[in-house]
Amino acid sequence: MSTFDPTTVRKAVEEFTPRRPQKFQDLLPAKEVIAELRQKGASYRSIADLLTQHCLPISKTAIAVFCHQVLGETVRPRKRPGRKRSSATPDLGDLKGASYLPQKKHPAFDRMAEDIAAILSLNLPDQDAFQYLQPLLGFHLYLYGIETANNWVGECRLAPF
Repeated sequence: MSTFDPTTVRKAVEEFTPRRPQKFQDLLPAKEVIAELRQKGASYRSIADLLTQHCLPISKTAIAVFCHQVLGETVRPRKRPGRKRSSATPDLGDLKGASYLPQKKHPAFDRMAEDIAAILSLNLPDQDAFQYLQPLLGFHLYLYGIETANNWVGECRLAPF
């Protein structure tokens, strides 16, 4: 094995050019065909399918980028469906107050708020309160579900557990 020669390496670095293929080199021979198809109203997908059938596998995205960058087509913004505008005053229904909760007042909401306030008042460091809040919120949601189901079937009290 030969020894390392810095001058030979420097000369090789000076002569180095990266082997990066020219962008769209495969599509440039088909430029006129693509332009003609676009003038006839062909979609990017149909052009990609046609070229793929004739031994030039290409994606519809590559055709779109080619048309924008090489043929100079303008990029049209996507048509997004408009947002449905709600009325100025939302219909809150009979049960709801001015909140996202399904009822104006419920004992389960009050109990949950009291328990959350009690944990937060402990002034636990950083995120330590989260490990206690998560199961507590799940428990209160479970209780709310049971109470609501009991009310639907006519039971006014919470079933023992």
